[in-house]
Amino acid sequence: MEAVQREEYVAHYDEGDDYQAPFIIRVSGTCEFVSEIHGRRIEFCEGWDNPGIVEFPTLEAALEAVDQVWELEPMHFSIETVLGDI
Repeated sequence: MEAVQREEYVAHYDEGDDYQAPFIIRVSGTCEFVSEIHGRRIEFCEGWDNPGIVEFPTLEAALEAVDQVWELEPMHFSIETVLGDI
């Protein structure tokens, strides 16, 4: 079986961009986000302002997490940044 490349299941990130942490993982096309990664169990929550969304301090940490999430829940995801109040 051929390995799936990250670019096939993760959108909206570019390691060369100057994104500001923290980062969150969203199920693409929805307002559902990763709220818990515990061993082989992944939980999701709904809503951009949900306090249960897991935040990652670096893009690399978010990318490592999305790889783990994808292995358990093979869907398309996007890495997003958390925007504070302006």
